[in-house]
Amino acid sequence: MGSPYLSNNETILLSTHNIVINTIPSEAILTSNRLMLLDFSHPQILPQDIPFGAIETVTIGDNSAKEPVLSLSIIAPDEARHTLGIVFSQPQKTKRGGERDTWAAKIKEMSLAAQQEHGVKSAELLPPWVPGELPTDTKKDREKTGQSENVYRPLNPVQKRSRSAAGPKKGRAMAAGAVIVILIAAVVLGSWFLAPSLWGKVTGVSAPAPVPVSTTVATTVPTPEPVETTVPVTIATPVETVTETITVVPTLAPQSQIPRTGVWIHVTYDGKFTGTIGTSGNLKDIAGSAQGLYQIPVTQGMLLATVEKLDNSVNVLTIDFYKDGVLLQSSTTKAPKGTVDAQVTIPATPTTIIVKANTTA
Repeated sequence: MGSPYLSNNETILLSTHNIVINTIPSEAILTSNRLMLLDFSHPQILPQDIPFGAIETVTIGDNSAKEPVLSLSIIAPDEARHTLGIVFSQPQKTKRGGERDTWAAKIKEMSLAAQQEHGVKSAELLPPWVPGELPTDTKKDREKTGQSENVYRPLNPVQKRSRSAAGPKKGRAMAAGAVIVILIAAVVLGSWFLAPSLWGKVTGVSAPAPVPVSTTVATTVPTPEPVETTVPVTIATPVETVTETITVVPTLAPQSQIPRTGVWIHVTYDGKFTGTIGTSGNLKDIAGSAQGLYQIPVTQGMLLATVEKLDNSVNVLTIDFYKDGVLLQSSTTKAPKGTVDAQVTIPATPTTIIVKANTTA
């Protein structure tokens, strides 16, 4: 997990809330060193850190509710690709497409610069961003990750007003002693003035002069309250606008996890592949390995997919077309460096008939 503190040379570039990442209500913070994801459902979990070198692709699009979507492909330590689908929720009468474009441009800029300077890196995504048992935020966990409050400063420091004690222990002792002396003096003076009325008048005896009593009054010096300071945060201006329309969501999800809504193309191959997918006049280049799951923002019409194997193996390369979780067509090839060139017409109503076709180079 990440650290909720900024390093000495780290600054905040962008921050946003009211977003949904892989169905998790979240908040995101973009700094000069990393992308941090915060889970509102489990606030005890530390933020998820994603270094810019681990972000392989940045694409944008809209979901079925016409909400802006930012999709990130993250390189895992085992060279698999995990997808983070960031939905910018739009309350009534609000538009967040510009905010999504700003985030996409800035993340792409930072990831390209990081990979050119330090090369491609991997990042381990932990639950709830991927399926699995939720981690716990304990002191032992923080010690394992080497976190120290002396090295980092909080992302959102909140200065609390505090009032120190009235004085040190010695001052409190003096105040208590002064109270006791005053009480004793009051008792002595009261006895002196009340004695004649209690015992009668005594003649021929002069009353002794009252003995002056010295009292010490402790003075409490108020402690000045701390002065609150406000640190301004500068939000960077976007440098480019992204106008792509196809949401590319490469993932390692098995067929049982194919989304139940929308049109999807699922590529499966035990090796590396490349190709194009989309609709006529709106094709998108893809590249990956193992598996890739891609959403096409249409409801009906003709889908096109051409995918090529990049090695000489005889492993099976498969392209599956889905609509609303129903398999429409499946095309495969086993030829070395083979190519699958497939197309399918999306019906207005999903069908349960599965059509299989084999295509070789």
